Amino acid sequence: MRIPSIYLPLIFSVFALNVFAQGNGSQTAVSAKTTLTLPQAIAIALKRQPSLQKAQAREQEAEAKVREVRAAYYPQLSVSGIAKAGLSGATNALGLVGFPATPFDRNFAGSLNLSEAIFDFGRIHHALAAAKLRSQATVVQTQAENRRIALAVTQAYLLTIAATNLDQLAHVTEQTEELTVRRASAYYQAKLDSKYDVVEAEANLARARGDRMHTTEAVHAAYAALDAAMGTEENSVEPVLVMPSTAHAAIPPLPDEIATALRTRPGMKASSLTVQALREELALARAQSRPTVNGFAAGGGGRFNDSTVKPNQQHGVGAVGVEMPVYTGGRLKAERVEALAEVNAAQADNDMLRQQVELEVCRSYYGLADQQAQVRALTEERSAAEQALHLAQARYAAHLISAYDVMQAQVHLSKADAQATQAGIDYQAMLANLEFATGVNVSAGTAPAP
Repeated sequence: MRIPSIYLPLIFSVFALNVFAQGNGSQTAVSAKTTLTLPQAIAIALKRQPSLQKAQAREQEAEAKVREVRAAYYPQLSVSGIAKAGLSGATNALGLVGFPATPFDRNFAGSLNLSEAIFDFGRIHHALAAAKLRSQATVVQTQAENRRIALAVTQAYLLTIAATNLDQLAHVTEQTEELTVRRASAYYQAKLDSKYDVVEAEANLARARGDRMHTTEAVHAAYAALDAAMGTEENSVEPVLVMPSTAHAAIPPLPDEIATALRTRPGMKASSLTVQALREELALARAQSRPTVNGFAAGGGGRFNDSTVKPNQQHGVGAVGVEMPVYTGGRLKAERVEALAEVNAAQADNDMLRQQVELEVCRSYYGLADQQAQVRALTEERSAAEQALHLAQARYAAHLISAYDVMQAQVHLSKADAQATQAGIDYQAMLANLEFATGVNVSAGTAPAP
C-alpha cells in the first residue's frame, strides 16, 4: 500500500515525537554547553555564597570572644612610666598604675605591674561558659546555613530541569500543531475538511507558540534563580543540567523522623545552646552583687628624693583589694531581671521552634507520601501509553488506522512521559525538604526513588 503524500508530514512528526520521548528531553543536544551536576552546583554554592562567608565570620568572632574572656583567668602584665613637673598629685587623670601613680616621686617613675583576679564568685567562669556556648551555637548555625544553601540549590536545580523539560515539550507541541495546520489545510483543499477545522488548527498553533515563548522565558528565569542560589553571576551560555540519579531507600516512620529532627536539626541545637548561654549570663548577673578579691604587685623605681617613702619601699609594692557593691540604685537587680527575662524568652522561642519543626516534618512527610503515589500512578499511565502506542503502530501496519491516529498515541505518550518526569522531579524536591526538616544532609543527587 502506498502512503499518500498527505501523511508524510504526520509520519515525520511521529518520528520527532518518538525521539523526544526516548531522550526525555535530551540535554546533550548542544555539545558546546558544559555539563553541571547537582553535587557540583552545591559545591560551588558552598564556596561562593556570601551568607556562608558571613556565618563563618561570625564563628571566628565567637571563637575570639572565648579567648578574650578566658584571658581574665591569667595574670595581667603591664609596664607604666611617667615624667612630670609641678604638683605631684595632679596626674590621676592619666589613669596609670604602679609607681607612676604615687604622689611621692618628684620627676619620673616606672614599674612592671602584675594584677590577678583572686576570687570573684564565678564571674569569669560564667562569662567563659556563656562565650563557649555561643561559640558552639555559631558552629551549629554555620552547619544550618550549609544545609539551607544545599536545599536552595537543589530546589533551584530541579526547577530548572523541570522548566527545561516543559520548554522542550512546548517546542515539540508547536511542531505538532504546525503539522496539524498543514494537514487541515491539505484536507480543506481536498474538500475533506471544512474551513472551521483550519481555523481551529491555526488557533491551536497560536496558543502553542505562546506557550513555547512562555516556557522559554521560564527557562531563562530558572537559570537566573539557580545562579543566585549558587552565588555566581549569570552566564550567557546556560549549562546542561543532569537529572539526579536515584537509589532505592525506605523512609522511616513519621515519629522516628520527628525524633530525628528534634535531635539533629541544627536550628534546634543552636536554640538550646542559646538558652544555656543565657542561663550562664543570668548566673553572671547574680554574681555581680557579690564581692571580688584582686591582687596587685609592681616592681620598679623613681625619684623619691626628699620624700617620706622608706628606702625599702621604693622598688616594690604588693596589695590585695576587696570590693563589694552595697547600693547601686537598683542597677544590679534590674540586670538580674533582664537576664531572667531573656532566658524565659529564649526558652519560649525554643518551644515555638520545636512546634515549627514538627509541623515542617509532618508536611514534608505527607507531601512525600503524596508524591510517591503520584509517581506510581503516572509511571503506570506512561506504561499504558507506551502499550497504546505499540498497539497503534501494529494496527497502522495492518492498515486498520491512519498515521494521524499513531501521531495522537505518540502525543499522549509524550505528555504522559513529561508528567511522569515532572512527578519524579517533584518527588526529589519534596525529599530534599524532608531531609532538611529532619536535619539530615541533602542527598544531592542520591535521592531514593519511590
